[in-house]
Amino acid sequence: MPAPLGHDRTGVSLDDETRLLIYNPVIVVVSQAVFFAVVFLLWLFFRPVVPSDTMGWWVGLVFVLLAGVVTFDLAFIVRRADSRRLMRFWSLIEKRQTVAFDLVAISVIWLFLPYGDEWHRLVVGCLCIGHVPLQMISDPENVSGNRFSMVAVLGSFAAYLAGNAYQTGNTALAVLVALIVLYGALLYYASGVFRIVVVNALRDRRAAEAAKAMLEAALGEVSAERDARTRFIAAAAHDLGQPMQAARLFAEQAQATDDPDRRTQTLAKAVSTIGSAQDMLGGMLYHMRLEADAVEPILRPLDLSEVLSQVVERFQPQAQAAGVVLALRSPPATIHSDKVLIDRALGNLIHNALVHSGSRRIFVYSYRCADGMAIIVSDKGAGIAPLRRG
Repeated sequence: MPAPLGHDRTGVSLDDETRLLIYNPVIVVVSQAVFFAVVFLLWLFFRPVVPSDTMGWWVGLVFVLLAGVVTFDLAFIVRRADSRRLMRFWSLIEKRQTVAFDLVAISVIWLFLPYGDEWHRLVVGCLCIGHVPLQMISDPENVSGNRFSMVAVLGSFAAYLAGNAYQTGNTALAVLVALIVLYGALLYYASGVFRIVVVNALRDRRAAEAAKAMLEAALGEVSAERDARTRFIAAAAHDLGQPMQAARLFAEQAQATDDPDRRTQTLAKAVSTIGSAQDMLGGMLYHMRLEADAVEPILRPLDLSEVLSQVVERFQPQAQAAGVVLALRSPPATIHSDKVLIDRALGNLIHNALVHSGSRRIFVYSYRCADGMAIIVSDKGAGIAPLRRG
């Protein structure tokens, strides 16, 4: 009944992964157990009519074959062969076992049927006719083994019936022989087609699983892009809130003072801060693409002292309201960079220092280094607790 993995060629090549999908050791062991039960029933059915010497010889042969099969199965379960051993070693042994099962079926035909009647021939005929399809289902990939069983088992049964029909002149037996031959020829052809259908079905399943994995990966990328967009919008709202808050504070200071010169200076700072917010809004769409690594930063010559002064000046009202001294020291220097990116990065650092550090003094400074200019935001705050450091 059980059939091993074969290496036949029917127009469809197989890789080891597909063979592993076809080959199911559990199905093989279950089919072997079913065959053992069939052999036991045959022994019970033919024991009254078959001479004891013949039956004893047959039982001894079957016992040796089945003992070998059981030993192999137990070794397979204990060893737990990996995929490579399964394909290169265990499948070859299993193929020999298939021949052994075929020999058992053939021995029943030639040793038992001469002593039986029509009912015995019917039982053996059911065994032979069902033996090959079950073997095809057990391992559709093993075309050569399945076709050997068709020729050996069905051929033996047809040959025995043909000889009986010739001796007795029974026309019904001759018709039955012709039907068995046609049935065997159909199975012989169907075994190759069945293999192709099963293999293609398994490959389609593997392709569907691969497509599913690709779809899940694509959905993951879309989700990541959506999260990145959400983070960008939150960061942009945070960055825009800084100059707008500063502009409001400047406006409040201008409204509260009676000094015309101070009011003019404060309003000028408010206008400058609003201009910074407008620059941020103008660059937001561009830098949304930058967050997705779709574009390069816009590099142009910048007066670093001027850029830092604008950012620090924007945070002065917030620092004064919090009682924090915000100081700047930056030597004259020209750099090539993206003004909006520097503004955002430095603004975030100063804002975090004002809100979270608890320091009474924040110092922003720049200096020359080997790679160009370094920008530092320094405070004497509490820092990050060791347990919360990444």
